[in-house]
Amino acid sequence: MNLRRIKRNIIRVMPDESLDNVMQKLMHSRTHMALVLDEFGGITGVITLEGIIETIVGSIQDEFDFEEEHIKPNGIDNYLVSGLTPIHEFEEILSIEVENEEVSTVGGLIISELGHIPLKQERFRFNGLDITITEVDEKRVIAARVRVIERKDELNKSDE
Repeated sequence: MNLRRIKRNIIRVMPDESLDNVMQKLMHSRTHMALVLDEFGGITGVITLEGIIETIVGSIQDEFDFEEEHIKPNGIDNYLVSGLTPIHEFEEILSIEVENEEVSTVGGLIISELGHIPLKQERFRFNGLDITITEVDEKRVIAARVRVIERKDELNKSDE
């Protein structure tokens, strides 16, 4: 088989080219990827048609993308929670409020609250939640089981 017959030309763009111009080049050449060159002609990166479109319209979910479910219900008021779960998602789904501005994930929150990397099956209470670490490595919390004991609206009622 002669590979030269099926090869395509490599599209090269400069980093200061507009997205519109790069997109036109890619569409005209029927290519989905281009090399980004530096001022000396070296390669500094790759730009894709999907990347350009996502920059313009936002994230696009396609058949090759999968969205990891960070919080999985596991019975009434019980959840399996990934350590990578963003705090805002954790607060929203569990109807709680986390008052720790220094962390962005549930794993970070757990480590911050405990003051150390927990052991597997270590358990503690936080903000109306009973949290048990289910998976951990030497640097991070991978997953935890979370049981809602009291919601923030229930906590406020008990203060009255």
